[in-house]
Amino acid sequence: MGKDPLGNREKLLAFWRQIGERYSNRPNEVLFELLNEPNGELTPVLWNKLYTEALGTVRKKNPERTVIVGPACWNSIRCLDKLELRALSKI
Repeated sequence: MGKDPLGNREKLLAFWRQIGERYSNRPNEVLFELLNEPNGELTPVLWNKLYTEALGTVRKKNPERTVIVGPACWNSIRCLDKLELRALSKI
């Protein structure tokens, strides 16, 4: 994802469709992290767009599951203010 986020967009969404389906009946203790330490070409602006798409995919089969989303820049606090959590209210 860090080298070619747009080129890998469909793979990311396909991954979450498959994982979402497979683990939809698992206990609440099973958490999902959409992407560990987004970085490289996956800028904060682009990550905000992609994570909301991925989260929407997860929510289709896991409407209540805990999902971890961190900021771009290797999940760095310096990019935390660029993570647009208000987008979550639309999902």
